Amino acid sequence: MAPYKPAAGVTDVKSWDWLWEPLRAYWARKRWERCHYEALTRHYGHGEQIRDPDEDRWRPIGQIYWPDAEDLREQARRLVRDNPYACNIINVYRNYVVGTGMRHEIEPIERVDELVADDRRDSRRRYIAQLWQEFLDVNDWDKGQRRDWEYCVRTWRDGECFVRVFRAAQWPPRIHFVDPEQVAPDPRTGEPSEGIETAPDNVEEVLAYHLVYKDRHERVEADRMVHTKINVDSNVKRGVSLFAPIIESLKRFHSWLEVELIHRKLASSIVLVRKHSQSYPGAVGPYAQGLEDSRRPLKLMPGTVLDVQGFDLEFLSPQTHFADASLLGRMILLSIAAGAGLPEFMLSADASNANYASTLVAEGPAVRHFAAWQRFFMGQWQKLFALVMREAEWLGLLERGESRHWRLQITPPPLAVRNRHEEAQADALYYDRGALSARELARRDHADPERMVRERREEDRWRRAEAPA
Repeated sequence: MAPYKPAAGVTDVKSWDWLWEPLRAYWARKRWERCHYEALTRHYGHGEQIRDPDEDRWRPIGQIYWPDAEDLREQARRLVRDNPYACNIINVYRNYVVGTGMRHEIEPIERVDELVADDRRDSRRRYIAQLWQEFLDVNDWDKGQRRDWEYCVRTWRDGECFVRVFRAAQWPPRIHFVDPEQVAPDPRTGEPSEGIETAPDNVEEVLAYHLVYKDRHERVEADRMVHTKINVDSNVKRGVSLFAPIIESLKRFHSWLEVELIHRKLASSIVLVRKHSQSYPGAVGPYAQGLEDSRRPLKLMPGTVLDVQGFDLEFLSPQTHFADASLLGRMILLSIAAGAGLPEFMLSADASNANYASTLVAEGPAVRHFAAWQRFFMGQWQKLFALVMREAEWLGLLERGESRHWRLQITPPPLAVRNRHEEAQADALYYDRGALSARELARRDHADPERMVRERREEDRWRRAEAPA
């Protein structure tokens, strides 16, 4: 085989670059094939997918999100602040569900035979009750600012409520409400969705909450926060406002009121109509000529009497039809009351159509509604109690794991006062037959069992001291 020779015009025999030309072409072709393959893999494989133009109208299975949640929350806040009916809904819910406050007691979670053998049970229960009461007093829970009221109002108005417990070196810890706007994904990465980090395979298992501020981003562990959400399923991360189904109705009613007020103003005006007795142009001509000759137009002052010929003056006012319009307004109010779960008289504060006594006797929906909300918030505050007691363990005030043996018993304020004499007789019968305890009798009478026992002991001691020897 003849040796390879340089191409014509190549004088430097030491330059062998021409030998690599076939290899360069081969490597360039392989590099192009590899880049083409990677681009197709990113487009059709693990990278960006081809988007269906109809994709935005659908949601993946298991992903549920209420559209425009922030706008809905802002509308609800504006209504509660400006709309009298929305404000009354919140006040009625707050006064009937929480009212003057719920009574808290500490009770053990153990079997009866173990409780009988435990001599330290009463002392530990009083000690834990003291810790819990100190926590409530410092955080103005049922006194002062009434955080229990704010907890409920935030939940109903915003659809959710975030309470963060801050760890402190001394007892008791402090709690603060976190605005829902602060719980958001990281602006740089967009993760986690809705600002709530969950387990990869279980959206109901919350791991942490992400708080976004103006200058920083913070990750808060789930055991440092109590999140209450309403009107959504358990696999939906954020709640929906109580006013969601009635926002449009409240706006319609407000618009209807404005239209009716304008209509009242128009109805109070009087229209002056000039009717000419003759319709041919010659009859109207002298009147028009008289107006043209005058320096100023004809003006009727109050009390002026005109005696003219050729036309009549007629005073007219528009028809009101207020009876038909009032029915429309009441229909809108009824739709708002149905969406809020309240009878009409509670929404409008007008007892002419019904009264609360008849609602109680009939076990109306409002009574059941308030009772259900009481049970709901009792469960949320029991979660808060468990979180606070774990802080007591961390500070060394309780033994490790001791908080799991105690729970918070909450007695809500009464919704109704019926025939007290008959109820007391039935309770006494149950107590005599062993179906009720003395503590439960005190709870049903909405009294503090501990205080009742202490006062009865003092009264017995006074009687013995005053009794003759």
